[in-house]
Amino acid sequence: MHTHTRPRSVFRWKADVPALHAGALVVAAIVAALCNAGVFLLLLAARVAYVGARGGTKRGMRSVLPDLLLLVFVLDVAVLVPHRPAALDGMSLALWTFLIGAADVLPKYLVMHRTIRSFSPENTHDTKAHTSSKDTVMLFLLFTGLLLLFLSPALTTGWLSVLRRQLIPWRF
Repeated sequence: MHTHTRPRSVFRWKADVPALHAGALVVAAIVAALCNAGVFLLLLAARVAYVGARGGTKRGMRSVLPDLLLLVFVLDVAVLVPHRPAALDGMSLALWTFLIGAADVLPKYLVMHRTIRSFSPENTHDTKAHTSSKDTVMLFLLFTGLLLLFLSPALTTGWLSVLRRQLIPWRF
């Protein structure tokens, strides 16, 4: 077996071995399920620094904008939907639990997968050019999600403890 001396060459080797690619996807899904949003904010900060060092800070921020939108969605779901409705039981409770779990894990998985792709040598940064209209829509949705977070004290109780649990990286 050929050993690799450079750490970036592991990404090239991963593309040649499908089992390693599948294993990386499974590990990304497990990490997304176990870690809170604070870990992913640190991951995005590292990605902005990496892409910014390679292609400019503006390009780094543009590549992270969809991921910030996903993490704000995770925080909105965690704050605004903390408890299940009392009237649910049986299959409707199972569906509710599945939907809340998917709303928590799926965006974090997408952030993790996009970050792994951005660090690989084949895709050092996004190849698609962002249009200003897409950026405007994403910024509008991002600020709307943040506005919901700031208005949540009027809507729910215990919002500060939920945000602490979600944003402090070492609290799993």
